[in-house]
Amino acid sequence: MFKVDLRHAFFSPRLAYERMRVAKKVKAGEIVVNMFAGVGCFSILIAKVQPKVRKVYSIDINPVAVAYMRENIRLNKVEGKVVPILGDAHEVLSDFEGVSSRVLMPLPEYSHEFLADAVRALNLHEGGVIHYYTVASGEKDVFKEPFERALRIIRGISPEISVEVEEKRIVRSVAPRKWHVVFDLKLRKSE
Repeated sequence: MFKVDLRHAFFSPRLAYERMRVAKKVKAGEIVVNMFAGVGCFSILIAKVQPKVRKVYSIDINPVAVAYMRENIRLNKVEGKVVPILGDAHEVLSDFEGVSSRVLMPLPEYSHEFLADAVRALNLHEGGVIHYYTVASGEKDVFKEPFERALRIIRGISPEISVEVEEKRIVRSVAPRKWHVVFDLKLRKSE
């Protein structure tokens, strides 16, 4: 159950499958960071589907969305599992460097600007997953250009980070020949 005021916060029922897909991938004991949590839909579903998740830190810069997130956390009885954080993900993630098992980036238009922050938040020695949402266009391989851009950003942090695509999929169409896509990227730093 989610409360939201669509005049002040984003919510799309069209993302229900995607939220469940990600929630089912989370394993017991993981620390998850949701960089653009909105009213908490991804974060709360993760805590409900995987009750043994250690923590889901849910960041959003919109104070109205965070207020609704707090209410939704209470309504869904996931207090203590989902931690709402009001702030800019660029700034907040400096407190999470190297601790996360999984990072969600469900803001496709600007995710590439935050990808380096997401990588630094992962525990790269144990390996972690980034759910990297972005916008792709074209008629042939819609995944090629956004994946190459993500790889350039990751390699710019360290060439010793291995990147494996666990899954990639088109989430939905957003315009003619333009898609909202996701890459589930498994990252690990070579020893």
